[in-house]
Amino acid sequence: MREAVERCDPGDIELKSTPQQSRSRDTLDRLVAAADVEFARHGLAGATTTAIAERAGVSVGALYRFFDDKRAIADALAQRYLDDAAHAFAAVLDAAGDDRDIDATVRSLVRCAAELQRAHAGYYRLAQDLRPDGDDSPGRVVRTALVDTFVERLGLLGLLGQRAPSGPKGSSPDTADARDVIELIVETVRHTLVVHPPSSPGREAALAELETMVAAYAAARLGSS
Repeated sequence: MREAVERCDPGDIELKSTPQQSRSRDTLDRLVAAADVEFARHGLAGATTTAIAERAGVSVGALYRFFDDKRAIADALAQRYLDDAAHAFAAVLDAAGDDRDIDATVRSLVRCAAELQRAHAGYYRLAQDLRPDGDDSPGRVVRTALVDTFVERLGLLGLLGQRAPSGPKGSSPDTADARDVIELIVETVRHTLVVHPPSSPGREAALAELETMVAAYAAARLGSS
């Protein structure tokens, strides 16, 4: 029985050829799913287009119909992760509603990130091999987009508090400062999840500590006074 694979939105991925028919879209889905497994196991340097095509059950020629090289596949994985993460984090923020509880919201976002890691092991390996702060990293666009989203949504929810992270009590939050704080939180969560993958025996304890640390930092730097 063929393993179920997640659907990709071809409109969000730079492809040599955009799939028009259902069969072509299915091939693209299988290639990206196969790449996630191969990158998770072998990293960007160790994975090969031949192995990806073989795992997807297609020819190497079929792979090259969509992608120029491994880097193009890595970019597709990053885009798939961003699409899923945007929806998942939006659901958490929507659930926060009018509670204005930054501690609970941040803890839920950390757990959400941990679940996303399980479904996107290949992307996380890529972000480990090519750090998101590097110009050549597929994760750079992902991190920028997520930070933009968090700054906007937390602000709309009133969760950025009444003072700037570096300003006096009572002053308005400074977007640039808030962005720096959120970017540090995003990177801290990513790094901790990489160090404590789903297979790690100490993962749950690490996640609990991560929640406490990040929630306290967010409340102190972003929360209302």
